[in-house]
Amino acid sequence: MRIKDRHVWMLAASLGIVVAVVATILLVPAGAAGSGRTYMVKTVKTLGSVWIAGGGAKMTPGHLSAGNRLFETNAVRRDDGVKGVFIGTVMIVSPGTVAAERAVGLMRAVYRFGDGDIYVDGIASFAHPSGTGVVVGGTGAYTGVHGTITSTEAKDVLRLLP
Repeated sequence: MRIKDRHVWMLAASLGIVVAVVATILLVPAGAAGSGRTYMVKTVKTLGSVWIAGGGAKMTPGHLSAGNRLFETNAVRRDDGVKGVFIGTVMIVSPGTVAAERAVGLMRAVYRFGDGDIYVDGIASFAHPSGTGVVVGGTGAYTGVHGTITSTEAKDVLRLLP
């Protein structure tokens, strides 16, 4: 009879371990694979870039108007060697028509990597091409991720929060 009790106890203990492992896997927050990391992302090559007039004003060289939009696609590489693609748009929000170096715009972009996408929103300044913003989500390994982004001509820094 003692052998049967031990068999039941081993079965119950094994089942308890399986339940604990499955619960741990299911309860790990989505995006945990990408969260808590900082990525430096550099543009390797501009694949396409186009300005589109908007807001009722004609585009003139060196000047931008509210509603003008920039669409850009770049091949990028993270500091860990992973290649990806950046796809973004900036809509000028400066009032009226201003010199390009004084223009400010709203940015919305996605960084596409093999393990998922990272979505960002922010503000871009054309004075010293730069931008700041927030990571608003993602797909794959970045599902539910959040964080911040700072961008310069040299690199983009994505800080994914835990």
